[in-house]
Amino acid sequence: MKYTLLMGVFAACLLAACQNNSALPTSAPTMAPTTPPQVQVVPTQTAATAAPISTRAPRELPPTWTPTPAPTETPAPTEILITSTPFVPGADLPAGCKTFDIIYAESTNKFQVRTAPKIAWVPVEGAVRYHIELGDVNAKMIKDDIYVAETTYTFDPDLFRAESSLYTWSVYPINQAGDQMCFAVGGEMYPSINAPSAPSTPGS
Repeated sequence: MKYTLLMGVFAACLLAACQNNSALPTSAPTMAPTTPPQVQVVPTQTAATAAPISTRAPRELPPTWTPTPAPTETPAPTEILITSTPFVPGADLPAGCKTFDIIYAESTNKFQVRTAPKIAWVPVEGAVRYHIELGDVNAKMIKDDIYVAETTYTFDPDLFRAESSLYTWSVYPINQAGDQMCFAVGGEMYPSINAPSAPSTPGS
């Protein structure tokens, strides 16, 4: 009888223990998220900073595009004034320059327009040619490219007009090297529309 009672108590306790036991969890445990450690990058100083690299795509031009040069200002032309070089003699002029002069007796002083006036001068030893220039009353050069080997020259009548009341001329010698040897000498000529009067003679 005791044995039976003990078995009944044991069975009741076992049944009570089974009913109070909750089911074990079946889900896997989750781990709390962890933050990875941050690494601080310290920039280092370089000798030169690299140029930024452009990632912009190149612009494509249309096939009909023609490059046009940028306009530039055209400088104004420089005016060149041609002047004659003054004669600069050496330490000593040639001995012939002391006697170089006009021969007045053979040179025309007054002449009629449309006639050919003549000039003459003393020769200089060592001269191979002479340079002659002709100007008008306003100091305007009429002809400056006359070169002769002789010591006389006859002007072209077409060079003279009655409008100018005075003409001037000059001449200087040139040596074999092409250098001017002496200072230029010259004279004056007076044109007239009438023939120059003949010089009067004593007793006329």
